[in-house]
Amino acid sequence: MFPKIFQTLSKYLCFGVILIAGIALCGWVLDLSVFKSVLKGYISMNPLTAALFILFAGGMLSSHKNRYSTAIKTAIAIITFGILSLKISDLVFFTNFKPDAFLFTSNLKGNQMAVATVVNFVLIAVALYFSTKRGLRVIALSQLMSLLALSVSSIYICAYLFNLNSIIGVSVITPMAIHTAVCFILLGALVLFIHPRQGFMKTITSESVGGIVTRKTLPLIILIPFVIGYLSLTGQRKGLYNSEFSMAIFVVITSLLCAVIMWQYGKMINVIHRVWKSTESDLNSSIAETKNLNHEIETKNNVLTYTAVDLEGKIRQLEEFNKIVAHNLRGPAGSIQMLINMVLESDSDQEKLDFLALLKESSKDLIDTLTELVAIMEVRLNTQIPFDDCSFAEIISKVEHMLKGEMISKKASIVMNLKMPGLKYPKVYLESIFYNMISNALKYSKKDEQPFIEISSELTDNKTRLTFKDNGIGIDLARHSNQLFKLHQTFHQGYDSKGIGLFMTKNQIETFGGSISIKSEPGRGSEFTIIL
Repeated sequence: MFPKIFQTLSKYLCFGVILIAGIALCGWVLDLSVFKSVLKGYISMNPLTAALFILFAGGMLSSHKNRYSTAIKTAIAIITFGILSLKISDLVFFTNFKPDAFLFTSNLKGNQMAVATVVNFVLIAVALYFSTKRGLRVIALSQLMSLLALSVSSIYICAYLFNLNSIIGVSVITPMAIHTAVCFILLGALVLFIHPRQGFMKTITSESVGGIVTRKTLPLIILIPFVIGYLSLTGQRKGLYNSEFSMAIFVVITSLLCAVIMWQYGKMINVIHRVWKSTESDLNSSIAETKNLNHEIETKNNVLTYTAVDLEGKIRQLEEFNKIVAHNLRGPAGSIQMLINMVLESDSDQEKLDFLALLKESSKDLIDTLTELVAIMEVRLNTQIPFDDCSFAEIISKVEHMLKGEMISKKASIVMNLKMPGLKYPKVYLESIFYNMISNALKYSKKDEQPFIEISSELTDNKTRLTFKDNGIGIDLARHSNQLFKLHQTFHQGYDSKGIGLFMTKNQIETFGGSISIKSEPGRGSEFTIIL
C-alpha cells in the first residue's frame, strides 16, 4: 500500500518543483518580476537555482520505474557537485567566477545564489547519491541529509511567515527566496520517499500502532508551533503584550495542545492495548486448548495403535488356535467316531473290548489336547496374576527336585552364576519357565556326554537378563528359526516331545512384556536369553 502512495506523491512533488522552478526561469527569460518572485518585493529565485531544481525533479521523474534509475540519480548528483564546486570556490576564494551569471549577467544584481541555497543543494545531492547505495546505515544517512535540508528551508519559511527580516538577511550574500525554500522542502520530501520502508521513514510508514500514531501526530506537532508562533507574534506586534508574554503564550499553548494530542492518542493506545491483551488472552487459551487437544489426540492415537497391535496379535492367536483345534481335535474325534462305528458293527465281544480300549485311549488323547489348549489360553488371558518376590536359587532347587530322577540317570549338573538373586514376577509362571528350560536341556542332551547346564542372571538396562546355556545337541537355526517357538513343532527324531514347552514358555514371557531369544548350532548346544 505505502510504496504505491509514495510513488504517486513523488510524481506530484516532481511536477510541483518543475512548475515553480519553470515559472521562475521563464520570469528571467521574459524579464517578468512577477514570475521571478512570488509577490512584489520578495526575493527572486536565482536562475541557476531554478535550473538545478528542474534538473533534480526532471531526473527523478524520468528515473521512475526505469532500469537506469541508479545511473540517472548518480549523474544528477555528480552534475550538481560540479556546478556547486564552481560556486563554492567563488564564495571561498573570491575567484569572481560566477556560474549563476552565465545567462543573465546584467540582471543578477542582488539575486546571486545564497549560501544557504548552496548548502541545501549539497545536502540534497549527497542524500540523492547515498540513496542509490545499499545498506541501512547509508539509507539512514541519506534521509538525515534530507532532513537537514528540510530544517534549513523551514527556518526561512518560518522567517517569511513571521516577517522576520533579521533571519532572512542571515544568508551573508543573498537571502533565500521563499519559493526556493518551498522547492527544497519538496525535494527533501522526494528523497525521503525513495526508501519509505527503511531508515527513519520505517517508523512513519509502519502499519503497527506506533506507525499509525506517528502519522497522525507528526503533522499536528509540525504545524502547531507555526500557527501558535504566528498568532502570538501578531498579538505582540499589535501591542497587546510584550515579547516575554508572547513567548509565554507560545510555550504554554503549544505544550497544552501537544499534551491534548498525546492524551487523545494515549486513550487510543490504551483501547488498542486492552483489545490486544484480550486477544492475547484468547490466543493463549486457544493455544493451551489446542495443546490439550493434541495431547488427547496423541494419547488416543497411542491407545488405538496399541489396541490395533493387540488386536492383530489376538487375531493371529485365534488363527493359530483355529489351526490347532482343527488339526489336534479332528484326529481324536475322527478316531472316536470310527471306533464307535466299529463297536456297533462288530459281532465279537473280544473285538468290542479291544475297540473300547482303543476308544478309551482316543478319549484320553482328546481330553489331553483340550487340557493343553485350555492351559495355553489361560497363559495368554491371565494378565492379572499377582507378582511375588521370587528367588532364582529356590526355584532352581525346586525344579531340580522335580527332575531328580532324570538328572541322576543322566548324571546332569547345574552351575549357577546369579548376579541378580531374584525379581518380582508371578511365581507359577517363573517356575514353569525354569522347568521348561531345564527339562529341555536334559531332554535334548547328547547320549554320550553328561548334561551341563549353566544358569546366569544380571541386571541390564534396568531389566533382568536370564541365560540358560547347555551342551546338548543344539538346533539348526538356519532351517528352523521361523518355527522354533510355535506349537507342536519338533526338530529332532527319537525324542519324546509334543512341541508345546517352548511355545508355552514364550507366551508366559511375552504376557508380561518380556522376550526370549536363542543362539544355537547343531552338536554345540544352545543358549537361551530371557529378558524380564
